[in-house]
Amino acid sequence: MAPMQLRRSIPLLVLVGALASCGGDTDGASKTEKDRGEASMTLGDATWTAERTSAKLVDGKLSIRASRMDMKGGKIARQELMLEVSGFHGADDYRTSLHGSRFIGVALDAPAAEKGDEAATKAATDALTGAQHLMLSAATVVVTAADEDEVSGTFSWEPPPGMKQPAIRDGRFRAPLAK
Repeated sequence: MAPMQLRRSIPLLVLVGALASCGGDTDGASKTEKDRGEASMTLGDATWTAERTSAKLVDGKLSIRASRMDMKGGKIARQELMLEVSGFHGADDYRTSLHGSRFIGVALDAPAAEKGDEAATKAATDALTGAQHLMLSAATVVVTAADEDEVSGTFSWEPPPGMKQPAIRDGRFRAPLAK
């Protein structure tokens, strides 16, 4: 591949990497035997439901990750919610810190990207331009139940004053804890 073609393909490669970064099940369990958890919320006026939700507790920091990927007519859309709570000690009310908690959404029109360098660059640029990224600092997370196997609770977030971003309401999660 010529250097100019490679340079034009970099945005597409970055986007494909972002879409794929969700990862998959790496412990060998089949999708039918593994608990995929649950999460849902209202983002602005839209209802959002995750395909998989998991949690991890490391050194008192609880991380809850929920994601979904949709494929329709060659278009791929990926969204991920990440909530991080420091000082976790069980069922209680928490606030997320300034960094780490976020909602990200990105989509790619794969057929348009396959039409050549110019089309691929435009498809990647359009996807990155239309990407949604919300930093969820000071989100409210209420853990209603927690044991060695899973955590569950509710969450919400209001954008800072003056920011034109959608609020998150009616958030709910049940997440198996990674061991």
